[in-house]
Amino acid sequence: MPRVLSDANGLLNQHRLPEAEGAFRAALAASRESPEALEGLGLTLNAEHKDEEAYVCLEQATELNPGIARAQAMLGSWYLEATFKNEAIARLSAAVNSDPPQSAIPT
Repeated sequence: MPRVLSDANGLLNQHRLPEAEGAFRAALAASRESPEALEGLGLTLNAEHKDEEAYVCLEQATELNPGIARAQAMLGSWYLEATFKNEAIARLSAAVNSDPPQSAIPT
């Protein structure tokens, strides 16, 4: 599974979004409870402007692993835009305090 996720993240980083989406979906087919695959799929769907589906994936990822930084950061930025400041602060704090901290915070 780590190799599949690594490849999928590589596709996402290269902005090969349809391929990344397929790779993350394949990873989820192998392990429905993978917070890393849900996070990657959520970030990919966000980049594809599929916001509702992205939100569901990112929420599921953070429910499975509250310390998953990129998902928390993306949700935090959405809550901030929607002026849900307390929820935004909670999400962004979780991202900053993740262990280990992840440098790939979405923009």
